Amino acid sequence: AYGNGQADAAAQAVASAATSGNTADASATAEAVAEATINHPRVASQLLAKSAGYAVSNGLTDSYADTMADAFAYARRQKHMPQMTTAVADAITTGGAPTRYAYGQAIASAIAQGGDSQAAVAEATATAICAGGSTASAWASAYAVALSQDSRGCLVLNQAKAMAKAQCGNGASKSISDAEATSTVLGFCGLLDMLPGGVNMGWSGSNSGSNSNSYGGLVDGWGGK
Repeated sequence: AYGNGQADAAAQAVASAATSGNTADASATAEAVAEATINHPRVASQLLAKSAGYAVSNGLTDSYADTMADAFAYARRQKHMPQMTTAVADAITTGGAPTRYAYGQAIASAIAQGGDSQAAVAEATATAICAGGSTASAWASAYAVALSQDSRGCLVLNQAKAMAKAQCGNGASKSISDAEATSTVLGFCGLLDMLPGGVNMGWSGSNSGSNSNSYGGLVDGWGGK
């Protein structure tokens, strides 16, 4: 088990490698982080929370987010997405606003990259919806940050919703109705038809993402900057 000092040092090393600008270092870090979520899940969530905090506080969020987007893609290729999703959600829960902001940026980066990275976000989001509880809430709070950057996230969220429905059926509807953060991001994208009875909570899908003003309170308190 890590002591606090070791955890801090390891997190600083992860943040440093992830934001070094060296492609090989960043790629190796992405793979190591994804592997850690399988082999050392408790340590991994600590590392993810603390390293994100360091990156944000040092103004290195963008490069950190790019590396974590690569970690999502690597985890998907290795079929580690459930473990990666849980570790990130745990990190967001413990790390608070800066961590939420960092992983929101990572989700946005992955969506912008397309391909494996975008598919990984869809898979992770479906996993989080099916997990429900704090995992769903934490992931959705970061997803809200991503949506404030790029409304294309709604397309990926729609894919994730369909995947969740296929994976866990009615469990997905229950998770969404139980987690306010999840229903908020789905509502913003006009995707709340999944709820029992087609509850739309007053959101309209017709202009979702059409302009920055339509976000309203979507990310209030979730920006973390």
